[in-house]
Formats: sequence, structure tokens, C-alpha cells
Amino acid sequence: MARLLISLVLALLLAACVSGPAPEDGAARKPFTAVDDEGGPRDAEPGPDTPQDTALSTEERARAALLVYELTRTTEAAKRHELLEALVALGPRYLPYLRSIEDPELQLDLAYVVNRIEEAAPPVAETPAATVREEGKPPRPPEAPRRRGGAGSEGLEETPRYQDEPGSYDLAQVERFLSQRLADARQALAMGDHERAKRIAQAALTLMPESRLRPDFEDVLLQARSQGQSATLIAGTMSLEPDALHYAKPERGAGFVTPLSIKCYLKNVSTQVVKLWLGDGPGKESIVELNVRYEQLDYQGNSLATEGRVLLPVAARGTLTLQPNDSYEISVELTGLNSLDVDGPVKYTLGQVTARAALRVYGAQDGEDRPIILRPIAFPARSVKVFPADFDLSSAQDRPIQAISESISKNRPQDLFLAAQLVEKKQLRVVGDLLLGEDLETCGLGLHRARLRAMASLTGVGATFDSKKWKAWWAENKFKY
Repeated sequence: MARLLISLVLALLLAACVSGPAPEDGAARKPFTAVDDEGGPRDAEPGPDTPQDTALSTEERARAALLVYELTRTTEAAKRHELLEALVALGPRYLPYLRSIEDPELQLDLAYVVNRIEEAAPPVAETPAATVREEGKPPRPPEAPRRRGGAGSEGLEETPRYQDEPGSYDLAQVERFLSQRLADARQALAMGDHERAKRIAQAALTLMPESRLRPDFEDVLLQARSQGQSATLIAGTMSLEPDALHYAKPERGAGFVTPLSIKCYLKNVSTQVVKLWLGDGPGKESIVELNVRYEQLDYQGNSLATEGRVLLPVAARGTLTLQPNDSYEISVELTGLNSLDVDGPVKYTLGQVTARAALRVYGAQDGEDRPIILRPIAFPARSVKVFPADFDLSSAQDRPIQAISESISKNRPQDLFLAAQLVEKKQLRVVGDLLLGEDLETCGLGLHRARLRAMASLTGVGATFDSKKWKAWWAENKFKY
């Protein structure tokens, strides 16, 4: 009898587990892709439709992460294509997750996937503004945004005007500030960063709608909107090698021991064939445009920054044909920074070079040889360090801890600060104990400053800490490194 009762209870539990609410009539279902045990994409069971603004579940994020992981492990072209198509099939809901991935090796592949998803996604209708119902009155329809009249102003909404009391601000100072912002917006537009150009222009128009520069900002805004709406054809990423440069001589105008190699990786992220005409001799060549910030630092916290533009011609010639998802590498070299600071090699300082680059292709055509307008291909900013000629860079790279220890014993604060820039993350705990050791309070003032400045440079915190605060902070945080 007991055995029969137990069997009955188990049967009821089994029925409860396998049964569930019936799906609603007419509920739409769509397939999704997954990865089988061998890493290839396969069709999975269809599931219910999900609103586009619904956040991803844990299972959905895990499915996408598995596809991305398989993409990093796969080298076979056919299998990589299958995985990319599987990522595209995930749809618009996965765009925030895909954009959040910061793996440099996958940057171009993910740009291709995101572009494919955006091209296939239906346009999103704007939600009308909510109406307010007053007591006893019917709701009023939402007001259409006011638009400025005049030629060339189509599509520009009326900027709200915030009136200030006369004399409440210095008009000349504001105009100088806006003039600099206009230059920034135009530079962003030239680099292909249309979102940044739009943000700067819209902020300026909101801040000072009556400015004499209003027509210029409106022109930038219109150009950014029109250019930004064009389909992205070519995406790019950039690498700089080596990551530590060394001046050849402590003389004015000296170059680097090893030139800075700038490698630009291009990828066709569109669904059409793109032909790039790289050039045909002097005056007919593609150009890599570098916007460079060169900052020189010392152990006392002094800083001198110079900004400028460097144009580097591309040596490659002829026509390059890129099929959808094809990649290509272009390399140029920078031999020195004389155009920014000819006296840089003479100064015994640490140089920090931050470069934003854009490739201006001489010409472009589609698969049927029809000319197309290709905007400059922008690359994310990258940074490298530049060391003075008299600094023993190779020895400090091989043994940075020993170089720091010798700088302390020989009372060379600037050498200590320079050597600290070469410390790897796994060495940070040992270096922190060395810099904040018991002899910190008894060493010279210059060496004391250099040790604290090196700690701030290594950890990214504590720029204003004194030795007491540093020791307390290090005791609490050293085991995090």
C-alpha cells in the first residue's frame, strides 16, 4: 500500500513539472540560433516573440557570449562566417551587449555584425510626447516641435532660448569659448566623428542661441546629421608599435631609434563590394591624418602639452577590392615629432603621445565601378610613451624593479619616475612596497616627490596624497594587485 501511495505521489509530481500554461492563441514565434557541442551554429527550438526594448535574460546573454567565445577560438573562414551570421541573427535586442564588448581582436568583426543588424532592423517610430489632462478639459494633442525657417534650416528644431539678465555674463568671454568649441566640432566632423560634432553643436546652440556663431554651428549640425545617416561601409582599428619609443640622440630635431609603426586595419562591414583606390604616385595617394597630442611630464608634476596634425602618405598603390567582411592592413611610419616640438629630444622628460587617426582614401567605387563618396575612416585613439635618449630604456624594460631600486640608491628622481612607467601589473605589489618603504621619510625631497608621483602614475589614484595617506591607502589596497 505504501509503495502504491509513493508511486501515485511521484506521478503527480511528474505531471506538475512537465505541464505549464498554454501559450496564448496567435502568439508569434521566431527561431533563434545556438551553438552545438562542436562550436557551429544550429537552429534551436522556436520561442515566443520578445519586445525589442526588453533586457536580455541571463540565458540570452550566455548564448551570445558563447558565440563570441567561439569566434575568438575559430580561425577557419567558413566557420567564422557561420558564427558571424549567427550573431547577426540575434537581432537588435543584442546590440547594447555587442557594443559593450571591448576585445580589440573582435572590434572589426563586431562592427560588421552591428552594421548588419542595424541595416536589417525596421525603423523605430518616435513615441509622441505625453499629453496632460486638466480638470474638466479634454487632453490636448502634443505640439509639434517648432522649426526654424530660412534656407538650409530644414530639419532643425527651434532651440529653446534661455534669457539672461543684461550684464550677467561676459559676452566676449562666451564668444571666445564658443569659437573654440566650433573648432572642436569642425575637427570632429573632419575626423568622421559625427556624434561628437552633433553633441558639441547642439550644446552650443542651447547654451547661447543668440551667438553670432549660430549659423556656423547650424551648418556643422546639418553636415553631421546628413553624413552620419549615410551607411557605414568601412570600419577600422589601429595599433601602434612599439609601445615605448626612444629618442636616438639628445639633440634638437632627433628622431626615434625605431620609427613608430602605425598599422591601420580596415574591414568592409557593409553588404556590398567596395573598391578602394589607394593611389597612383605623388599627389595621388591616400593619406593617414594624425591628430597628435604630445605631453611632456616630470617627477614634480610639471606638464607641457603640444597638439598638432601630421599627414603621412600611404605607400601602397593600385586598387584594393574588399568583399563583405574582408579585411586589409595599411602601415605607415612616424620617425619623429619635430613638427610638434623640435626641442623634445633635448628635454629629460617622459613623453606621452596620444594619436587619433583618420584614413583619407584617394578614391572609392562600388562593385560595378561606380564612384562612391567614402567619408574618412576614423580610428580609436591610441597612446605610446617616449623616453629621452640618455635613459637606459632597454635595461629598464628588462628589469624595471632593479632600475627603480638603483634610482633610489643613487638619488635619481627622474630616472625613478621614468622606470616606473615600465612596471607590469604583476610587479605592482613589489614596486609599491619598495616605493613606500621605511626610508621614504628620510630620503631627499626630490626623491620623496618622485616616489609618490610614481605611485600615482602606477595606480591612477592619489595625485594629492602625502606619504601618510599613501601608506594608509596602500595597506588597505595592496593585496588587490
